[in-house]
Amino acid sequence: MQSDDTLRDPVANRRRFLKVLTLAGLAIASVGALLSPAAYAATRAKKAATTRKALRTKQSAVRVKQPVRRNKQLRGSRRQHDRYDWHDQYEVAQFDRSQFEEKTISLAAPNMGEKLVEVPFWADGNYQFDAIQEISYIMRDWRTGEVHSVEPGLLDLLFDLRRTLGTNEPFQVVCGYRSPETNAMLVERGHRGVAAHSLHMEGRAIDIRLGRRGAQYIQRAALSLGRGGVGYYPRRGFVHVDTGPVRQWRG
Repeated sequence: MQSDDTLRDPVANRRRFLKVLTLAGLAIASVGALLSPAAYAATRAKKAATTRKALRTKQSAVRVKQPVRRNKQLRGSRRQHDRYDWHDQYEVAQFDRSQFEEKTISLAAPNMGEKLVEVPFWADGNYQFDAIQEISYIMRDWRTGEVHSVEPGLLDLLFDLRRTLGTNEPFQVVCGYRSPETNAMLVERGHRGVAAHSLHMEGRAIDIRLGRRGAQYIQRAALSLGRGGVGYYPRRGFVHVDTGPVRQWRG
């Protein structure tokens, strides 16, 4: 048989072991209690920093996007600006013709396979009626064949634009005169940039291209003249010019 001392030792050892575990648990709990406020404060600080960063990003996005939104609204309001609804405010532009003895124009109509080369529409101090008739014919409505007399001021504008571009290349006529029937049809079909009261119907507007000059190059040259309307249509690669009030838009 084992003595009482021998039986007592395991019990004492177990009690000492449990006591150590209890003291360790209390120590860990105490440390956790001390660290919890610090950890909580750190978490709050991190969350506040994240919130401030998100707020700054949102405010920055608002500052950047707002002008873009205004520009979209502005572009939308300008899509129909080849219209001419303000007759009372328009005055016929005065062009200085005294420095030229002769003014010519070259046009090509790809839709009809026709071309005019260096037609003198101004000579001897006057517009040349026969030449203007010839030019009006090539600028006719290619859908209906209807002819309308082109405004001489538009030819002056094209003459100066050609000199500004520094080219002898003929202007390609994308659209010259547009009959009321054709214009109404295009408006009904929802063609972008076609106005119900377009200057094309008065022989005062033309959409043009050049083979060796991009549309943006033509647009910049037209704007530099500071006369009439200038519409830029990069997707279709042409520029609209007219003899209406000075304005610009992008189609």
